[in-house]
Amino acid sequence: MREQTALLRQQAELLEGARDAIILRDFESGLIEYWNQGATKIYGYDQAEAEGRIVHDLLKTKFPKPLKQILDELADTGSWEGELMHVRKDGSLIVVESRNVLLRDDDGRPRALLMINRDVTRRRRAEERLRENEQRYRVIYDRSPIGICRVALDGTLLDMNEALEAFLEIVPRGAIIGRNLSEITHPDDLAAKTALYGELESGLRDRFQLENRYLTGAGQVAWGNLTVSSVRDTEGRTLYYVAMVEDIRERKHAEQELTAALRAAKVANEQLERVNKEKSMFVAIVSHEFRTALTGILGFSELMREEELGVAEMKEFASDIEKDAQRLKRMINELLDLERMESGQMTLRLDHVDVNGLLRQEAAKIVGSSPAHRLEMDLDPDLPAVLCDGDKITQVLSNLLSNAVKYSPEGGAIEIHSHADGNLVHATVRDHGLGMPAEALRRVFQRYARIESSATRYIKGTGLGLAIVSQIVGMHGGRVWVESELGRGSVFHVELRASGPEDSL
Repeated sequence: MREQTALLRQQAELLEGARDAIILRDFESGLIEYWNQGATKIYGYDQAEAEGRIVHDLLKTKFPKPLKQILDELADTGSWEGELMHVRKDGSLIVVESRNVLLRDDDGRPRALLMINRDVTRRRRAEERLRENEQRYRVIYDRSPIGICRVALDGTLLDMNEALEAFLEIVPRGAIIGRNLSEITHPDDLAAKTALYGELESGLRDRFQLENRYLTGAGQVAWGNLTVSSVRDTEGRTLYYVAMVEDIRERKHAEQELTAALRAAKVANEQLERVNKEKSMFVAIVSHEFRTALTGILGFSELMREEELGVAEMKEFASDIEKDAQRLKRMINELLDLERMESGQMTLRLDHVDVNGLLRQEAAKIVGSSPAHRLEMDLDPDLPAVLCDGDKITQVLSNLLSNAVKYSPEGGAIEIHSHADGNLVHATVRDHGLGMPAEALRRVFQRYARIESSATRYIKGTGLGLAIVSQIVGMHGGRVWVESELGRGSVFHVELRASGPEDSL
């Protein structure tokens, strides 16, 4: 037996320089028979301090399971491996990986136990920190209010947290895992995002950020602020991507509302500028018209006061004064009428009116005042009556006919037409005069609107007539529109509802 022990000691001495602790202990008593330099470095006890001591008392061993079970396993199998906790000489706690081999005597009885212990304290602490970090990361990942996911190099979704599933409205949970990122990306944003992922994979960049639209499980479009980073191995190869998606739908909605408001403000400002320009033009026109009429009245009045005039001359001047006064009255009435109509203060006096009769009446006035123009009338003899304010519709027809005369200064035909179209009465006034450019047609019925050109410069008017026409026809529930071509005249259409059996005064 002594020879066997000596042989074991000789073999152990060959491992004296090993970094692991090599300990030989008696199986029955547990007394240490050999203690190498590696054990001294690990535990702090030298050979003299350790040999002859019971190993588990010296090192205050903590076993992963009862010692008896370990010894039984050694007796059955001849070896045991596991982790032990030991206390060093300085009182610090260490963890060792322990490999134990049972040595038997010539009769097969357990004689000694060879222990090879490796200090794994640092590794175990690193592993514990790694587990803690992984747990901390998992908590952050799962509970983050920002959507987070991992994406494979081919665009496959590896996993995602609850926030991202909620943002994408994924039902049931996990249903999108394993599918490609392109399936939830808006088609218009796919090309730009694919290019950026390519730059990540090639190493041109480590991360990118962009605002991106996603297709949700509910079929909606959701805006998200996407930030993507590469995860690389120690050799710099990309393993996968980590993507974070911040919900920016409210901000985008606010931006869209702001853009719409700015656009509306721009349109309103443009309209205001146009109205101000038209109003300035109107003021200039009205001032000129008023000044012209007043100049005539004052001039003729002064002549009548200062000069010795005969009765015929007095009557002629009085007639001119009356014409200018009527012009002033008409302009003032137009202003007042338009203001009352636009403010809703004007009421209609309805009656069953023969529109053909109104057309003939106003046409007769034109014949007497403008011999250069020829009237051509085509009136439907079966035209039904219209429930309307006769005076206001007369004002409409008078305005259209006088405009036809004014804007065909070279004379020519003025065509008046009427016909019934179902329950509608349709009247038109056509001239073959100056006409209007296409861009003027959409604003011809606006207040202050006038067609300015060298040909129309000397035509008198305030620009209110057609605005009044539009207001009156609108008050009757009808329609008015114009067709015109520059240099080829204009045709104005008025459409009113015919009287029905249900209409009563």
